[in-house]
Amino acid sequence: MRAPIPVTVAGPELGVPGGEQTFTADEGAGRRMATWAVSALACSAVSGSFMLYLIFHPEQADYDAGTGIPVTVALLAAIVCRIQAGSSYVRRRKPMRLRIGPAGIGMREVAGEESFFRWARMATVTVGSHPRGVEPRPCLTVWPLPGNYGEEQPDHLVDGHRAYVLERVDRLPGGAEAVVPVLRAYPGERYAGTA
Repeated sequence: MRAPIPVTVAGPELGVPGGEQTFTADEGAGRRMATWAVSALACSAVSGSFMLYLIFHPEQADYDAGTGIPVTVALLAAIVCRIQAGSSYVRRRKPMRLRIGPAGIGMREVAGEESFFRWARMATVTVGSHPRGVEPRPCLTVWPLPGNYGEEQPDHLVDGHRAYVLERVDRLPGGAEAVVPVLRAYPGERYAGTA
């Protein structure tokens, strides 16, 4: 990977036809949400039926023998399933998203706020292994120009260069094969290649 240095010529970001490209990770959140919701309803029904049975048949309640254990287990399972259904709903509503367009790159992790980087503030963009080598799968990394760090400080310092690691591109639809051609089109010489 070449060292990120300030560019001398602007990229073709404003002359690329087709406008902004958006990659949204599905990750099956809708199916998971439905599965967890049905499981939560089933566990709630089982828990409720156990409680009603014990209310209407108190003579069957032998609490020393552990009659309340099935009620407690079903109730706890219903709570866990409801929490998982809520988490899947959030993932479905605000999934991971990468935007590449004339203005720059925007990346949003699941249910998070989008981090946006303008082309004019970037020295280099790479797709490759994590700068620190902790992740072998391809990551999208933005190397800003010195002093252009934005609201949050870059999370990595590699050979004296600051870097933002946005996310693993294999989680996006089409993976690196779909993201890299778009990255080649917009940033021009700011795209340093795939490591």
